[in-house]
Amino acid sequence: MIRIGKAWEDGIISVAHEHMITHIVQQRFNQFFRIFPTSPNLPKVMALSPSGEQHQLGLLLFTLFLRENGFSVVYIGPDTPLEGLEEMVVKHNFNLMCMSIASPKLMEVANRYMGALSKAKPEMQFILGGQGIDCKQYEGNRWCLGTDIKVWQQWLKEQNF
Repeated sequence: MIRIGKAWEDGIISVAHEHMITHIVQQRFNQFFRIFPTSPNLPKVMALSPSGEQHQLGLLLFTLFLRENGFSVVYIGPDTPLEGLEEMVVKHNFNLMCMSIASPKLMEVANRYMGALSKAKPEMQFILGGQGIDCKQYEGNRWCLGTDIKVWQQWLKEQNF
């Protein structure tokens, strides 16, 4: 996956190839997603990318990491509109939201989502990832975890779930 990501960044593979690879990964993802048991003691997670964000490969991999570690994750996917999310968060008792942003241009949109969902459910926590995230500006109920599985594992180890 890292080699494919580097080939895409270098322009060796096209966006169409990226979409094909994402589709293949998503098929495998669905197979693995079903076999991992979940723990009712862990926060319920929703994973999405906001309106305008089409990339989902990193988000798929991170949600698979969470599921492998016992989290109940609902994968909503890319280009998710804000409309209806506040109601969904409250109705289904989501406590953690994972969001992926590939472009810094979408940070304003991501901040709007986090503001609206924090207002709907003040105890909501957020995990942000993707190349469009500035990791230096987050704290409190927001974590920036990037793309390194070692960082993900360290974050998980430090939590009191």
